[in-house]
Amino acid sequence: MIEQVVVLAGGRATRMRPLSDRLPKLLFPVAGRPFFDLLAENYRTQGVHRLHLCLGRHADQVMAHVRAGERAGSLGGLDITVSVEDRALGTAGALRLAQPFLSERYAVVMGDSWQPASLADLTRRWEASGRPAAMAVCREGGGSVPGNTDIRDGLVVSYEKGRPAGEFEFVDYGTLLLTRAHATRIRPEESDLSELMGSLIVERALAALEVGERDRFYEIGSHEGYAQFRAFCEAAGTGTRKSSVVTTIERQAGAVRGEK
Repeated sequence: MIEQVVVLAGGRATRMRPLSDRLPKLLFPVAGRPFFDLLAENYRTQGVHRLHLCLGRHADQVMAHVRAGERAGSLGGLDITVSVEDRALGTAGALRLAQPFLSERYAVVMGDSWQPASLADLTRRWEASGRPAAMAVCREGGGSVPGNTDIRDGLVVSYEKGRPAGEFEFVDYGTLLLTRAHATRIRPEESDLSELMGSLIVERALAALEVGERDRFYEIGSHEGYAQFRAFCEAAGTGTRKSSVVTTIERQAGAVRGEK
């Protein structure tokens, strides 16, 4: 089981202005709670022990919220570390900066995505693939992100953001499973994770792990996606302390462990 999740949350969120001018996406309100709280619950409930936050703009607000949660005991014992970029580094550059904090194996997730798929299940399938890295994917459907990924024989064979809707059958789910060695391959300049993924695709080293519709992801990096996730959480009662969203996560984790 992956025990560390690295959250990429250093972007400027220009698509989400004016809200992002005063708040980082991790603190966007969702059903009366900061998005970070839902993110932390998701991974803590799945058995994740360590969370690393790659921050940039508004880092002080996120760190203050984390410290308050630690004092209140609301983070459930999560070991949270932070790295803060002082200039734009891109998603790959942020991961490179986080190297001193990385476990041998870890999951990289986008800080504006909520992904309920079982990390234990993804880890098992990654190990069974025999590939050095893996990417979770889902079929293009009713979400706010168009298809950007092509898979064949259990491997990611193409990844291109910005393609027209319907051209690619799959969407990247927003979860990469990597090892510490992958971060050392990232060049020191500003760079995007798509560069690392492109190299892994050429090497036939990136396993594709399909996630079903019941575990669809939500993103809050666009106004459409943010509205969809808020509607989902409000319908699910996520503002309660023991939300049905969290109950769903626990049910999924139990199913993976073979529990009733």
